[in-house]
Amino acid sequence: MNGKVNPPIRDANEVDLLWQAIFRGEIDQVVSDHAAIPEVKQNDLWQAEAGFGGTALLYPVMLSEGYHKRHLPLGDVVHLISRNPAITTGLFPRKGAIAVGADADIAILDLNKEQAVSTELLLSAQPFTPFQGMVLKGWPSTTIVRGRVQYQNGKVVGDPIGRFVVRPVTD
Repeated sequence: MNGKVNPPIRDANEVDLLWQAIFRGEIDQVVSDHAAIPEVKQNDLWQAEAGFGGTALLYPVMLSEGYHKRHLPLGDVVHLISRNPAITTGLFPRKGAIAVGADADIAILDLNKEQAVSTELLLSAQPFTPFQGMVLKGWPSTTIVRGRVQYQNGKVVGDPIGRFVVRPVTD
């Protein structure tokens, strides 16, 4: 694999230890960023920028590896990747909740959809994914941003409406 990312890619034993920490409540959120570095890291890995696209795989990995494989309750998945990060960043209940006054950002999931990861599927500017070919079960079918459908059945269907959300300053 040609990859450089922080934190570093973990082996299977370390991954199992991380899952155990989730079940013990020692890890209360699982998040991802999307650092789509367009270069392929073949020649000098140490000089290459760190990062790869991953945000599109957050739900599929948590559903496939957490819910289906390890029987992590769906409510825990939602708290780990939506509610708890919103609380940590001071954006709850505007983000991370379905409630009157919240932004109405919703992911509708097909828990039984199984498919292999591919670069094309991820809709990223990055020309590769280190997860190429990995079969995951549980994929978003629709995403809604501030009440407007933006993605449906594998296609972006809305115009870009993202906007920067300022986190509150706390002591």
